[in-house]
Amino acid sequence: MHRLPKAMLGLNSVWAALQALFLGRPGFFSPRWFIPPVGKAPSEPDSVSFYDTTPLRDTLLRLVDFNLINDGPIRLTLDAVRVTTGDLVHFDSSNQQLGPEHVMASSALPPGFPPVRINGELFWDGGIYSNTPLDTVLDDLPRHNTLCFMVDLWNPAGSEPKNIYQVETRYKDILYASRSREHIEAYRAKHDLRRKLNKLYRLLPKNLQERTEIRKIGEMRSTTTMNIIQLIYPGRDWSLASKDINFSSASMEWRWEQGYRNASKALDDAAWLNPVPNDVGVVVHRYLRLFRNRLGFTSSGLLKKKLPYFPIGSVSTGAVASGLPTISAKSCPNSVNVDFESRSVSSI
Repeated sequence: MHRLPKAMLGLNSVWAALQALFLGRPGFFSPRWFIPPVGKAPSEPDSVSFYDTTPLRDTLLRLVDFNLINDGPIRLTLDAVRVTTGDLVHFDSSNQQLGPEHVMASSALPPGFPPVRINGELFWDGGIYSNTPLDTVLDDLPRHNTLCFMVDLWNPAGSEPKNIYQVETRYKDILYASRSREHIEAYRAKHDLRRKLNKLYRLLPKNLQERTEIRKIGEMRSTTTMNIIQLIYPGRDWSLASKDINFSSASMEWRWEQGYRNASKALDDAAWLNPVPNDVGVVVHRYLRLFRNRLGFTSSGLLKKKLPYFPIGSVSTGAVASGLPTISAKSCPNSVNVDFESRSVSSI
């Protein structure tokens, strides 16, 4: 499929999106052909949506071994939003039995998909609260040195839109972006405070440490280091604004390929094994593989040469790692509007 010209890939994406819009996806969701108009008698709360996700339940029961998830050594946590309160709720296999309804709740994005009722309460996709809830992983108790792989499927950074389709694409990228840097910065500030509390606590004499109010402060301290591996999906211009409902095989294979390459590169580097200063509590290793038309692509969309990976950084508190690779228009004479240098990586 990737051997087709870019224009054909764009048409294929639009066609796949239209199919999903009007016909649904087998084994995933199907359209509701009758939706009561505004002002008519209300429907049942768990069926107010444009699509029915009953096929997804059948698919999950057929393909997923929930007994293995609930009894196995790997812990699974799914986030969803309680419809009536707006609270983010964690469904965790370490303290409850998970089933298909928990997976469906964590992906019930309204108004396309209906809320899912669990224990009498309705839940929507946790992404409407936080698309990348880092705290779910990093604030887990007891605290340990942690290696967290964070996947950004939407990129808030992009070029200025020049037509209505690009406007819609940019809008969706920003709307669905995980605000990952803000989340990381907020967590870094909290974790730095915990490390400072630890230093202060250790300076206190034993008799003060044993006071109740001081002991409670001491419980908030931490000496752990958090390594965050951030894998950033570079996107593809032929996905267009319909990419959130594009389930074409070409687009899915492209995403899988990029994720596999970035993850393989991160594992090969194993940058989290490098020593860090004692006062550094959060280290972010960002990976982004750049693709640009006329910068390694033929007219058919095939790669003529490999472009460099970034680790764009092992980024620690207050500084950007040195020696990062740089692409600029000068170093790539065939490039167009390329200006991606290590300076563009904001420090954390």
